[in-house]
Amino acid sequence: PLAPLRDKPALSNEDPVRRERRSSPSSLRTEFLYYFAFLAAAVLLLALTAARALSDSALTVPALAVLIVAAVLVFVVVANRMLERWMLSPLARIGESAEAIAAGDYEQRVPEQGPVEVTSLARVLNLLTDQLLQNQGRLAENVRSLDETNQRLTEAHRELVQAEKLASLG
Repeated sequence: PLAPLRDKPALSNEDPVRRERRSSPSSLRTEFLYYFAFLAAAVLLLALTAARALSDSALTVPALAVLIVAAVLVFVVVANRMLERWMLSPLARIGESAEAIAAGDYEQRVPEQGPVEVTSLARVLNLLTDQLLQNQGRLAENVRSLDETNQRLTEAHRELVQAEKLASLG
């Protein structure tokens, strides 16, 4: 008997990212908003401090421009670092694992680390890989079963041809 390739639904109808957002107070969006707001406030505070210093002292407009550019550079560097840490690195790990799985390394698992959304994506990819392994196992079992059936049919056919030859002789 052939095993069905699919016994149950592969994935829940519920979006795993939404499920995780409900169950976890901290998502990637919340973390980014919090840190970007903090950085924007720091840049604004630095700009206001520079403007006040300019009005209270002999700071020139070019000096103020240098301070603002420095503040923006700090903002960009910190924002880039946060983006790299929380989004790009985890997605790169997921991409590397997905490439390994696509190349046939079905034992490869994606590390379920990072923000809620990235963890959810990793979990779903791991689930897909597990189901792929299960389906391949069922397929291999079905091929083995078909091979056995084919061998029995070939043997039965050979016996039938032999019986027909003997019947025609005699």
